[in-house]
Amino acid sequence: MLVVFVPFWGDSPTEIFEAMLRANLRFPTRVFCSISPAAKDLLRRMLCKELSRKFSIEQVLRHPWFSVAEQSE
Repeated sequence: MLVVFVPFWGDSPTEIFEAMLRANLRFPTRVFCSISPAAKDLLRRMLCKELSRKFSIEQVLRHPWFSVAEQSE
């Protein structure tokens, strides 16, 4: 949503699901150069494959990126 770029892709829903399971989340510089480190950190935590480490909605809402975003308005 931040860069109009999906983190996982494929030619079919099955391929997309397989990519989600096996691919590492990367932030290509050419696409994410204007995205803050805090935003990238939040994305990594929300898209974490390991459920015990994946952020809950409460953790997402407490993430520093939200306080930085509010300050810039």
